[in-house]
Amino acid sequence: TLMGTGLAFNVLLNLYLIPRYSHRGAAIAMLLTEGYMFVFGFIYLSAKLTKLNQFRFVFQSALAALCMGILLWFLRDKLSIFFLIPFAGLVYVGIMALWHYPVKRKA
Repeated sequence: TLMGTGLAFNVLLNLYLIPRYSHRGAAIAMLLTEGYMFVFGFIYLSAKLTKLNQFRFVFQSALAALCMGILLWFLRDKLSIFFLIPFAGLVYVGIMALWHYPVKRKA
């Protein structure tokens, strides 16, 4: 059900946004659809499968994505896209790993 409504939502947004904003409209439609799928997927998981009571990962992943995006913004003219894509993945995974496994300090 969620995938079907997400598909319909995306198609309708594309039909509306692409004629007006071209490729940027498609990007906006994708972003809105991903947000829709995240919110309603989270609600579905909480209601039907298990109660999700830890929200820390949402903020950590959003902050990691923001850090990755800022870094890519500054490097976009300096490096090839073929290097930037794997580099972006490594940066994101690295940031998430640092938050998940904090460095132990000696007392």
